[in-house]
Amino acid sequence: MPPRKHLIQMSGAPGSGKSTLARRLSKELENGIVIDHDVIRSSPLEQENPCFETAAKQAYDLQWALARDAIKQGVCRVIIDSTCNFPKILHQGMALAAEFGYTYWYIECRVMDIELLDQRLRAREPMLCQRSGVDRSPKAAEGRHEENGRELFERWLMYPCRPDDEKAIITVDSTATPMKCCDRVMEQIGRRQRR
Repeated sequence: MPPRKHLIQMSGAPGSGKSTLARRLSKELENGIVIDHDVIRSSPLEQENPCFETAAKQAYDLQWALARDAIKQGVCRVIIDSTCNFPKILHQGMALAAEFGYTYWYIECRVMDIELLDQRLRAREPMLCQRSGVDRSPKAAEGRHEENGRELFERWLMYPCRPDDEKAIITVDSTATPMKCCDRVMEQIGRRQRR
């Protein structure tokens, strides 16, 4: 019997634990690969005089090209680690899964406490494209106009961009330990596979 093929699209506010859970899932699912949007986006920002907006667009294009290439190489479990704040990004993930016959999963890491998100962001070593606090823009975006950080986070928390197919959604309370979050995701995936 061929192995199950999954395309997992992570979602959640910065600091919600997406990357930690994505890496843990890649091990649990065996032969999983994580396409890390922040790594892709930070790389061009290390160049002289980078454009933050251009790097963002290029990073999304490249993340989908890498995911497609991994699928064509036979990787059965592809995890897209990005915030997934826009319908276009959501639809690109679903379309790629459908094109290659992969089961699509949308995994939302939820932390409703903005202060906890802020603590997590301040505690990590940020990449150039990452915030170092709720009210702190990414280092590579310093000097450009941005809306109030708290308002932005409140919008992300209250109005997440989700697929219409509720069976594809797994929401985890990522104030729990990474192990508990991973166990919940694996339980949900296993339950759907048994149907």
